[in-house]
Amino acid sequence: SDLINIKDEAFSGASFEYCVLPYGTQSIGSLAFADCTGLIRIEIPGSVTSIADDAFEGCENLTLYVPRGSYAHKWAVFSDLVPLE
Repeated sequence: SDLINIKDEAFSGASFEYCVLPYGTQSIGSLAFADCTGLIRIEIPGSVTSIADDAFEGCENLTLYVPRGSYAHKWAVFSDLVPLE
């Protein structure tokens, strides 16, 4: 619950399928989840206000779960990712 900023390359190449970021998280850095090929679902709270363009590079099977109208939702639409609520 004390997670505020996910640093650059923090979980790059990690092996997990599911991730829930706690409310209060504010930013996701460059390549933070890059090449997490097994990651299929991540829940991003409405508190996130910054996501690096390449935060999820190489995550081919990833589905984002984001609050509609949130920064993460707008980012996902702009990045041509398919956000789900």
